[in-house]
Amino acid sequence: KKLPFESPAQQSFESAGQQPEDVLDDTQRLLLQDEAHERNILKVLLEYGQRSWDETHTMAEYIFEELEQFHLETPLLEKLYEIYKVQYYQGLEPSVKTLLYHDDEEIRSLVVALTVFPHELSQKWDEVMESMNILNKDTSRQDVILSVNYYKLRKIKKMFEENQRDMESAGFEEFKRLLEVHKHLKSIETELTKRLGTVIIK
Repeated sequence: KKLPFESPAQQSFESAGQQPEDVLDDTQRLLLQDEAHERNILKVLLEYGQRSWDETHTMAEYIFEELEQFHLETPLLEKLYEIYKVQYYQGLEPSVKTLLYHDDEEIRSLVVALTVFPHELSQKWDEVMESMNILNKDTSRQDVILSVNYYKLRKIKKMFEENQRDMESAGFEEFKRLLEVHKHLKSIETELTKRLGTVIIK
């Protein structure tokens, strides 16, 4: 079943303008999809990270906790994520404004790319919110939840597929262990899907 918002990013930060999308093979297309979800994580972190999530947490802390078991696969995006995290816990209140003055030119360019140019996934979410007449409200919370949970869902689906491949060649004892992993991943996937089904109307 194809999920909404899963179309590939129109351009990769590293390969912008180098390859038209119609010549990408399936692997490259999947990588672009992964990168699009990772870019949205950084976008909401940069834009909303310092805002309150609840009485005791900021939006940045919510994102850190939700993604504690995951890592970003695009090296430059992972680098920016870690820079933000370190600065945050040092009490430096990182933001688009402060990171535009970072020593690393690649990081400065990435911050511009993430916050100035339109993002396909965010645009699609805006369309959904507009259709439900909530576009003019503060959508930062929905943006964060959608970014985090679609990212996690993609990661879980990849782990699920890898586990299924391992099950095909596993011996009996290993198969039993992998079957438990299969059930665990399936329960996480179900919970994420349920969460995404209700996020807009909350």
